[in-house]
Amino acid sequence: MRIITELPKQDEYPSPRSGHRLVAVGDFIILFGGYNAKDAWTDGELKKEVWCFNSKLSLWTLLQTDPQNFPSSTASCAVAAYGQKVIVFGGSGAHFGITNSNTLHILDLKH
Repeated sequence: MRIITELPKQDEYPSPRSGHRLVAVGDFIILFGGYNAKDAWTDGELKKEVWCFNSKLSLWTLLQTDPQNFPSSTASCAVAAYGQKVIVFGGSGAHFGITNSNTLHILDLKH
């Protein structure tokens, strides 16, 4: 039987979210975007951030990105890895189903 183990939280790690995407790039897991509905009465918060999990060190790092060029719809997007790049297509913003996107963004992990 395989055992799932919860890793201990560190000083820096992603906040709770849904609608985010994960993609593996070598020994790293890239977490892109997501949404946190703080409660049932507000729109919540779109997560305009990218996290990197180092599987060898079991360590999360928030990657620095350009907020001016970050996609506006970061929940429920399609994500794929291609070499050292993460391809992001589409997505949804708040109000879900109304603010959908068909933009294509490329995150170059080398820079």
